[in-house]
Amino acid sequence: MKKIILLLLLIFSVLAYTEPIRKLSVTGNAEKEVMPDIARMNFRIYTKNEDLKKAGKENETNFENFKNELKKKNISITNLTTNNYFTQKSFEAPKSKEEKEEFLTTLVFSVKVTDYSKIPSLIELAEKNSIKNFKNLNYDKSTYLIEVNKN
Repeated sequence: MKKIILLLLLIFSVLAYTEPIRKLSVTGNAEKEVMPDIARMNFRIYTKNEDLKKAGKENETNFENFKNELKKKNISITNLTTNNYFTQKSFEAPKSKEEKEEFLTTLVFSVKVTDYSKIPSLIELAEKNSIKNFKNLNYDKSTYLIEVNKN
């Protein structure tokens, strides 16, 4: 009997020295409105020429000029993303009955802007490079397309 009492006393003493398990549970909902911190502006440069290589070269030159202007405005060219590049044949019927074959070269790219104060300078830069139009794209109300046309 002494052994049983001693064993029970030992078990209770071990349990007395263990720490209780503590739990913390929290539930709830929170909402916060935040301002967007990135703007993406899309640009399209297209050139027209009777020679495909010349049309591509003009397009490349226009793009390089645009990149140089971005550097002057302290906008990093690492923020440039090419979205699309393509060439196509264009047949225009001038006033005479003969068709005139030309090639269109189009480059679509976007510029990621994290400093909203630089957006007006980008628009100014596009105007300087002969914007054809500036419009809101239908599929995304926050995306604008700027076309630069040298012809």
